Amino acid sequence: MGKINRFLLTAIAMVAIMIAAVGVDRGLKYYEARRWEKERVARYEQAYAEAADIRMTIKELSRDKDAIEAFIEENRAYFDEDEEQFLLWESGMGESLGEPGFDGAQESSLTQEGNGDIPGTISGESIDIPQPGTEGVSENQITEGPYGEGDISGGQAPGEPGDYGSQGQDISGNWIMDNSGNGIWDVSGNGAPEVSGNGIWGISGNGTPEVSGNGIWGISGNGAPGVSGNGIWDITGSQATDISGNKAGGISGNSAMYLPAGQGGSTISGNTLLEKRKVRGSYMETRMQNKSDLKVIAHKEFDFSGMSIACLGDSITQAANLDDMENYQQYSYPTRLKELLGAKNVTNLGIGGSSIGRYWENAFVDRFREIPQDTDLIIVMGGTNDGFCLDQEDFGTMEERKPRTFLGDLDELMRGLKESYPEADIIFVTPLPNVLHDMLRKERSELLSQTVIAGAIRKLGAEHGIPVIDLYNSNVLDTHDAAVIYNYMPDGVHCNEDGYVLLAERIAAELIRFYENREGFDGKSI
Repeated sequence: MGKINRFLLTAIAMVAIMIAAVGVDRGLKYYEARRWEKERVARYEQAYAEAADIRMTIKELSRDKDAIEAFIEENRAYFDEDEEQFLLWESGMGESLGEPGFDGAQESSLTQEGNGDIPGTISGESIDIPQPGTEGVSENQITEGPYGEGDISGGQAPGEPGDYGSQGQDISGNWIMDNSGNGIWDVSGNGAPEVSGNGIWGISGNGTPEVSGNGIWGISGNGAPGVSGNGIWDITGSQATDISGNKAGGISGNSAMYLPAGQGGSTISGNTLLEKRKVRGSYMETRMQNKSDLKVIAHKEFDFSGMSIACLGDSITQAANLDDMENYQQYSYPTRLKELLGAKNVTNLGIGGSSIGRYWENAFVDRFREIPQDTDLIIVMGGTNDGFCLDQEDFGTMEERKPRTFLGDLDELMRGLKESYPEADIIFVTPLPNVLHDMLRKERSELLSQTVIAGAIRKLGAEHGIPVIDLYNSNVLDTHDAAVIYNYMPDGVHCNEDGYVLLAERIAAELIRFYENREGFDGKSI
């Protein structure tokens, strides 16, 4: 009996010790979790404050074109090196993020009538950035000359063949001059010309031509044509098509829609942001793309009049930077989108400072259920604020997708949208590349590049069957270009009134292409 009692006492003691050990372990884990969360919040708040300081610095500099140009040039080597490093880092992850680029896309051909000869080259000339309002978007108009050429300003563009120097000049990235008339000169890196009239000559670093008429002839480094490099040759008779063979909305242009498998998409190599920067600066790209977008909008056949749209986003969706203006949301891209598409209604669910993941208050993943149940189209544009605090630990892994990591929260958001709104179309938009993020990374080297954020959105979008408009790799409204800051995005991350018009027109054109390329579309709403 005594032996049994001793055995029972020993067993009880061992169980008590095990319970105590488990309790201590859980207590330590809880303490560590609380400590880590406290440190994480403090780190986020510090990063956000630093980002706000940099934004104010850029805003001050943007009032002086020489000052903002000098600021960008001073940091340009860092921007390019940083992008190259992260492209290598991303490619080393194999299929974890997928290949940068976009699907179902066709480079801009901007087909025009006319025979303007190619003028001589420009080399080593410093060209002024245009004053705001003189070269930007005005009254949502595009002025056309007799050869289809034009300027995105409201002023009259000259129409005489060979008149290359009458409508203004600009710096865009690598000393770019834009002469609106019968041609566009784009000097990238080595002072070589790019003429848009009968086509486009893109000279990038090594003087290799890229000619665009009804399509694009892509030449990659060694002179061999193909899909890899700066573009593709794609023409069927007189109608330009994308690589999936679908009608490109009747208008040749630069589609940034990244379609999941089974929806007409297939990745084109050679369309990363870094590669596009080598062809032309963002200001020039933005102007050229807007011309194409306006044509798509003007010729749209799809009827959006019965469609209810909801836009989930951050301060860029809200237009929060203009909140000192009366009725400031009239300038936001969702409001403009309603006008451009003729939609039934558009709900703006943008909140300044919010993010996709749970770093700040009002995370997308915690408030997407505020979207009205009768919504037909849901547009989610975010990732900018995530980037200000995203290191490798916060990013997470594709395998685990833990809550409170970017990948975990993004996955939860996409799954939740698909489950909660099964009848709605859902489209994600990658963040615009911004100089603010890279300036913050100079001081906080642990932060990941926006390349990784855009790649994750594309990768998970493909997995969940969600199309993605890849603005990040489009080279449009990229504030690493001084002219973009000076004209459209004065604080380096948010648009001004003209910038929001361009953004709305960019997204509207992609939506029109998306719906009109859908199988079964016959010129009516589906």
